[in-house]
Amino acid sequence: MKGLYEREALSKHSYFEQETKVIEIRNELRAQQNKLVETEASIKQARDAYDLLLFTFRRDIQDALRQARAREQLIFEEQKLAQRQSTTSITAPVTGTVQQLNVHTIGGVVTDAQNLMVIVPEQDKLEVTASISNNDIGFIEVGQPVTIKIDAFPYSRYGYITGVVRSVSFDAIEDKDLIGLFEYYWN
Repeated sequence: MKGLYEREALSKHSYFEQETKVIEIRNELRAQQNKLVETEASIKQARDAYDLLLFTFRRDIQDALRQARAREQLIFEEQKLAQRQSTTSITAPVTGTVQQLNVHTIGGVVTDAQNLMVIVPEQDKLEVTASISNNDIGFIEVGQPVTIKIDAFPYSRYGYITGVVRSVSFDAIEDKDLIGLFEYYWN
């Protein structure tokens, strides 16, 4: 354009008008280039934020998965421990007092069907069958209170057992050591 102006092929006014348009277009180009740089920076920032969010999300998912697996393992271990404890613990079928203990070591090994102990039930009723001579059977009645002294335990130390006559047998049993015995039961 400058060449046309110098050859006077273009008026001064047209030249300046065209020169102004060129300056405006260059300024617009620079503005658009700056806008492009800003947009690219915004895109990069958004991508970085997305990558960070994705990384955080994946890390959180991995942490949650790791914790879930740890909880699952803990539950499994607790179940295994409960199973082991249920197979190594022996619970008596009744409450009572241990009378005779056959295994005396902690962690002792026992075989199948081996008696570990004898338990005397706490609230169980004891039934006694006694033999009475023919001379004394007439003094025994059903419902009569009785006191029993056991020969195996000294009376002065262990006391006696009390009960009530439940039944008297009608049969006389002959024994060479005891003559004319009747059976009766109490509990």
